[in-house]
Amino acid sequence: MNKQQLAVQIHTIRDYLGSSKEIEKSLQKIKAIGFNTIELFPYDFNYRDIRKILDDTELTCCSMLAAGDQILSEPEKVLENIKIIGAEYLIFPYPRNIDLSSEQNVIEFAKKLNKTGEFFKNNNVQFAYHNHSIEFQKINSNTIFDMIYSNCNPDFLKAEIDCYWVHYGGGNILEVCEKLTNRMPLIHLKDYAVDNEGKPVFAEVGKGNLNFCQIIKAASKVGCKWFIVEQDQCYCNPFDALKYSYNYILELK
Repeated sequence: MNKQQLAVQIHTIRDYLGSSKEIEKSLQKIKAIGFNTIELFPYDFNYRDIRKILDDTELTCCSMLAAGDQILSEPEKVLENIKIIGAEYLIFPYPRNIDLSSEQNVIEFAKKLNKTGEFFKNNNVQFAYHNHSIEFQKINSNTIFDMIYSNCNPDFLKAEIDCYWVHYGGGNILEVCEKLTNRMPLIHLKDYAVDNEGKPVFAEVGKGNLNFCQIIKAASKVGCKWFIVEQDQCYCNPFDALKYSYNYILELK
């Protein structure tokens, strides 16, 4: 991995995106930290305005999340937005309001993802799935995670692995990377720490318990293209948190 492959998920700075002026100022701060690339979260943006701000701040967008229900029901509209932004990857963020309590339900969901991924692949956009912890629940000895990927064409559904949520769900990040060889173009670098009460908390990369030297090497080995820093909750100024993570990652050997 090199620093040109580092990106930031702007959900981390969501409290600083209230207007076009705020967005521009915030993205300038992202640029000043050293990032050249962002991942877009599905807020109620004017996508043409965002594209202009990206161009003005000399940032690019590698990937874009959209609401899961919209991706499945209005793929043409999502395609229009992602083409405006110029991102290579579209990310399915979370199976909200989707019943994954049975093997049959998971398979039906996977079929919808596969069909949607085929549509985007045919329109030169790569579709990927972002995991949380729910996918590591087991049904009849198989995880939901494994069932989703085994029931989708690798050309139509790629993976955006989230380190924190894999670990939180009881998965092994290194094993997940290996399992997704040539199928994991993106990864969320997000550290896992424990507070004074023993509860898991989000942390800057390098301030938690995950071994990012091993994780980044494993992800690079299987063909990961984008290493995206995200922190769902920050306990300091989020720009300071991102700067710490950025510097820590670049110092890894």
